Amino acid sequence: MTTRGEMTVLDVRWFNPGTWFATGDDHIVGVVRVEMDNDESDEPRRVIRYFIGTGRGRNQQVDQQGIADWGAVFPTAVGALLFRAPE
Repeated sequence: MTTRGEMTVLDVRWFNPGTWFATGDDHIVGVVRVEMDNDESDEPRRVIRYFIGTGRGRNQQVDQQGIADWGAVFPTAVGALLFRAPE
């Protein structure tokens, strides 16, 4: 099992429909933007990565950390577009 190392959640985007709160057994989809150690290089530096996953909709911090820890890798170029500042 590969670990992701130390990371910091910087931001999150929720889709259900655009809010974090869910009811019942619904799951919400989130994309998190994290700063983490670069695991693809011998150079010790921090990089921005994106992960997508689901949350329970009960506690935002728990949901976004769960996605950061266990979510699927989200394409970096698409994540950068999703999190860019509005023009």
